[in-house]
Amino acid sequence: KKDSKNADLFISNSKFNTNMYKRAFWYDGEILECGVPRNDLLFNNIEETKRKVKSFFNIANNKKIVIINTIAIFLAMFLFSFIYEKFPNFLTAALFPVNESLFEHLKLMYVTQVLISLITFLVLKLKKIKINNYFFALLLTTIFNIVLFFIIYLPIYNRFGENLIFTMGLYLITLIISEYMFYLITVKLQNKDIYNAIGILLLPLIWCSLVFLTFNPLRTDFFYDPIEEKYGVD
Repeated sequence: KKDSKNADLFISNSKFNTNMYKRAFWYDGEILECGVPRNDLLFNNIEETKRKVKSFFNIANNKKIVIINTIAIFLAMFLFSFIYEKFPNFLTAALFPVNESLFEHLKLMYVTQVLISLITFLVLKLKKIKINNYFFALLLTTIFNIVLFFIIYLPIYNRFGENLIFTMGLYLITLIISEYMFYLITVKLQNKDIYNAIGILLLPLIWCSLVFLTFNPLRTDFFYDPIEEKYGVD
C-alpha cells in the first residue's frame, strides 16, 4: 500500500489488469492501458520475432526447406528414369527403374523421394539445423504419396492408357500434397525419438523389399513392361 503511493503511473495491457492493479496495490493514480513491453514483444511483429528466435537457436525454416525439397524431387525424377539405361549394373538396378512397368515406377517414386530427402537431411546436419521427426515424416509422406498417386492413376491408366503429361502433372500434385503433410508432421507432431527410430528402421526395409522384387518380380501385370515385354531385369 505504501509502495503504491510512490508510483505516479502504472502501465497495463488490459482492462482486467487495470482493475486488478487497483484492487491488489490500493492504487488510485493514473493507469495507462498501452500494453506491457515484455509481453508485447511476443505479439507485435510476431513474424520478425519468430525469425530472430529461429536464427538465434538455429531452428530450420521448414516451409522453405519443403519447397526446395519438392522441386528437387520432381526434377530428379526425370534424371533417375534413365540412369539404369545408361549404366546397367546391380547398383543402378537396385536404385533406379529397370523397365517401364508400374512397379518400377513405384520404385522410382519411393527412391527419388527418400534419396533426395536424405541429401537434404545431410545438408541440414552439416549446418547444424534440426527438423523434428524427420525420418518418421519421410516414411509417412513417401508412402502416402505413392498410395494417393496410384489410387488416382490406376483407374485412368487402365481406361485410357499412358499419358506422360497427365502422369507427371498428377505426380507433381500428389508430391506437393505429401510434402505439405511432411511440413505439418515436423511442425505439429511432438518430437519423440521413437518416431524417428521407426522411420530409420522401416525406410531401408521397404527399399530392400523393392530391390528384391526388382530381381524377383511377380508374374503379374503390375510388374510387366509392355514396351520391352519383360519382367524385372529379365
